[in-house]
Amino acid sequence: MSTQTATPANPAAPSGARPSYRLTFLGVLRSEFLKFRTLVSSWVLVIVTVVAMIGLGALFAYVAVVQVGFNEDIQQQMESDPQLGGEMAAMPDPMDFALQSPAAGVTLAYLILGALAVVVIASEFGTRSITSTFTAAPKRAEVYIAKAIVIGVYSAVIAVISVLGAWLVAQPILSQEDLTFSLWREDVWFNILGVVVIFVLTAWMGMGLGALVRNNAGAIVILVVLLFVTAIIFSMLPWDWAKDFTQYLPQSLAGILGNPVEPSDATQTATEGDAPGYVEAGLWYAVWCGVPLVAGLFSFTSRDPK
Repeated sequence: MSTQTATPANPAAPSGARPSYRLTFLGVLRSEFLKFRTLVSSWVLVIVTVVAMIGLGALFAYVAVVQVGFNEDIQQQMESDPQLGGEMAAMPDPMDFALQSPAAGVTLAYLILGALAVVVIASEFGTRSITSTFTAAPKRAEVYIAKAIVIGVYSAVIAVISVLGAWLVAQPILSQEDLTFSLWREDVWFNILGVVVIFVLTAWMGMGLGALVRNNAGAIVILVVLLFVTAIIFSMLPWDWAKDFTQYLPQSLAGILGNPVEPSDATQTATEGDAPGYVEAGLWYAVWCGVPLVAGLFSFTSRDPK
């Protein structure tokens, strides 16, 4: 006698087989957002950036209020001594300090954000976790672009939150001398746009340097040199061309973008000896930050991660 054995219609897959999947760019992007959110250092530096912007904004608002009282004292002295008449014209306008309050802390804040971008990418090389990242996502260019998008988005959001927070804190202080101003003024919106541009581009500069140097301390030192030390060096040189070129260095360009500007003055171009206009400053700053970002892409995709 023979025994017949029924064969199942759908044989079971081998126990060691793995389900196939296809990693998409959106998946890489989601993983990079998750990395950023779960890093404690990211949130610490974000909070420090916002606090610095709001605190310095409140300080500038207070300076504007004090300037009003100082100008009134000078006015009283002018009335008693006419020889002081020429000095009053040189007194700063308190409203200038008031309008600068939303972006008063931008110099400190964009340095912190640049350092944050360095840490986000260089720390992966320092801890060798970048090897796991490349194993999960072999297309390195996609990983780099995803990191740039994540850092850019967070930088833009931080810029808006910081400027709005500084504006809100400054208004009660400015109201003591009737120096309050509307958030809907065109020059204020130019100010907000300038801070967003500074934050995003500087973060990309830090990211590029982090990918090039692959060391937190080294990349941050280079970032500080580019943003601040170069301006000091060129300002000390005796040649006229060096002093003119100082206006096209990152620190000077960021100072232009971080100050309120009239819409009619935004597109003006620099003449000999003059500082560049608002749009021109933004383009030059993009060049300064874009070069490290592109160089970092080549380093990120071609060099051995070890």
